[in-house]
Amino acid sequence: MKRRNLKQEQQQFWNRVDRPSPHACWPARHTPSSANALVSYQGRVWLAHRLAVWLTRPRDKALLKKGRPVLHQCDNNRCCNPLHLVVGTQRQNVREMIQRGRWRFNLRP
Repeated sequence: MKRRNLKQEQQQFWNRVDRPSPHACWPARHTPSSANALVSYQGRVWLAHRLAVWLTRPRDKALLKKGRPVLHQCDNNRCCNPLHLVVGTQRQNVREMIQRGRWRFNLRP
C-alpha cells in the first residue's frame, strides 16, 4: 500500500474539521460516536485537538512529546481551533476541570 505524503494527510485532517470563522470553535468530525475526536496521522492515532496543536505550533511539539495535556479554553472537547487550545500541565487541567464544574464529584449549590 502506497503511503500518502504529509501534505495530503494534513489536508485530509483539516477537511474533517468545521471552521466557520477564525474565532469560533472548530469541531472535528472524525469520530462522531466518541466524546473526543480521534484521527489517524502518520500511522498513529491522535486526539484531534492535540494534532491541531502539533500541526500549527511547532514550538509546542517538545511539550506534546513529553505528554503534556492540551487544555481547551472553550470547554468544547471536540474543538480544534488553535486559538482555543493551550499546552498546560496536568495540575492546570484538573484545576480548570474543578473550577468549571466538569468534575463528576463537584457539589453544586
